[in-house]
Amino acid sequence: MKKSSYRLSSGEAAMKPVNENNHFSVEEMVQMESYPKQLPPTSEIAQLAVLLAHGIPMAKRNPHKLAGQAIGIWLTCNKLRNEWNEFLMDKSGQWRPLLKTPQFKEIVKLPEPDSFPVGLDECLKLALPAKRPEDRMKVFRELLRHNGKSDTEIIREIEYYRAHGFDEESYKMMHLVRLYSRILGRENRTKRAQAGGLARKKRLVSGKKSSK
Repeated sequence: MKKSSYRLSSGEAAMKPVNENNHFSVEEMVQMESYPKQLPPTSEIAQLAVLLAHGIPMAKRNPHKLAGQAIGIWLTCNKLRNEWNEFLMDKSGQWRPLLKTPQFKEIVKLPEPDSFPVGLDECLKLALPAKRPEDRMKVFRELLRHNGKSDTEIIREIEYYRAHGFDEESYKMMHLVRLYSRILGRENRTKRAQAGGLARKKRLVSGKKSSK
């Protein structure tokens, strides 16, 4: 198995089948930035492995492969749960007003691609059709930054998605892209209004001084 030349981001680790058995190696699990301090009890992993084994003839069941797949599924679920918690528990609370609007379902509603995987630029176009390509990428970068990614990690994540695209599961990330675009729009309108108010105050102060 070819080793990664850099640390896997949580998004990469969730999408990438790391070997022929389609489960995570120990080496790559500990490279994951969102790797938890401990896994669930062995009994829970075994229960999930049993579910995965359903329908496979006893003679063809590979316990090692099933256990690895079970751990990989748990890690992916854990990663997505943490990312959603970080987003929804953001102290700024910018998302809260949007969730209360009747248009919320339309805001996050996405068109279905013709097939998967879908390239990064095409995904962003589907999520933000009214924006220019450079503005779509800016929203995507800002969302990654909002989720705690450094500039280097953002570059690597974009490179990964450009090379591998989005599968049916990771495409759901575009819901967040569309929602975050609205959040940034609100923030920008607020900043412009504040800047306009400050400019008016300065003009009033300047006018008063000149009249004296």
